[in-house]
Amino acid sequence: MNKKKFNTECILVAESLEVKAETFSLLYTICILIGIILGIFTLGEWGLSKHFLFIVGAIGLLSTLLPLVFKNTIEKIQGYRELASEFKNLAQDFSNKGNSKNNLKKIKALRKKLTNYPIGSFCEFLARRRVKDENKTKIQTN
Repeated sequence: MNKKKFNTECILVAESLEVKAETFSLLYTICILIGIILGIFTLGEWGLSKHFLFIVGAIGLLSTLLPLVFKNTIEKIQGYRELASEFKNLAQDFSNKGNSKNNLKKIKALRKKLTNYPIGSFCEFLARRRVKDENKTKIQTN
């Protein structure tokens, strides 16, 4: 592979990892907020049946417990971000130094690390769109 392909691969993987980390962060925040909002809702006197308020309270409790159940996934957010940073640095190295042996060793090691951080096709799709949009913005500003 030439240096441009390695550089592009590193950029796309870095963006995909960032999208995945942002998705997990957003889901975590939404679950907590839903639990808080539904908890506040159940405290009020709304003239609703007790069964309905019980169900709303249970949904709020479950949405608060989801981040605890998926604790390992939430803890991986920082790992996704660190790996994305490493891929960005490597992309910069490929731009500057080309296909040096050191860069090829780094990409091999990072690909091995990547097996512990699945990305998913939807995150790859969003990353490709983000990279494409960034490239359009760069071309328009030049």
